[in-house]
Amino acid sequence: PNDQCSGAMAMTADVIYSQPTYQATSTGDPLFSCDGGALNGVWYTFTSPTNAHVVLSTCDSDFSTTLAVFTGGCGSMTQVAGGCNLGYYGPPCYNSEASVTFDVSANTTYWILAGGYYGGTGNLSIVAHAYPLLTIDCPDPITVFAAQNAPPADPSLVQILSPGCGGLVKTVYPDQVSESQIIRTYEVRDSCGQIQQCDQIIYLTCRPPHINSVS
Repeated sequence: PNDQCSGAMAMTADVIYSQPTYQATSTGDPLFSCDGGALNGVWYTFTSPTNAHVVLSTCDSDFSTTLAVFTGGCGSMTQVAGGCNLGYYGPPCYNSEASVTFDVSANTTYWILAGGYYGGTGNLSIVAHAYPLLTIDCPDPITVFAAQNAPPADPSLVQILSPGCGGLVKTVYPDQVSESQIIRTYEVRDSCGQIQQCDQIIYLTCRPPHINSVS
């Protein structure tokens, strides 16, 4: 019944949906950026009541799968950035079953086309997990006399306003130093692929003197 977009099945987060795709076709299916040949796919929709980060996977399917995610509606769709996978090593599957991660806006319907790599068919298993968006806040700006007086970078100073799906890893990049300031970039990643960066500004009050050239 969900071989066509008009019959798309509504998904609920964390519920596994299973169905055979042997009778599925590609009639009327849109083109997408990671096209792997005839898809022979089936349609689902997903709508979150809040802004969220979604991990959509077909890891437990028994054939090489393909996923594509769209916004819009039947006959007028736009592919979601990053919402396409041919089934090769997309986390969390890491095998020939497709998975994608993407951010969703509250109360927006996302259209999901799940099928087979180059038209393969089999027993599809698909699930959507929705996590809070990862949000962070950098340390406040500070002022020091000169660059050598700047305190060492400390990733623990980055505040986690929302932890996403957990498993956080914090990183700091090399300082970008100019005459007037230091830009210190911190990065936080969670276990489902969300990445957030922020900059701490360190102002320098002592600036090197300008030497006028003498002709």
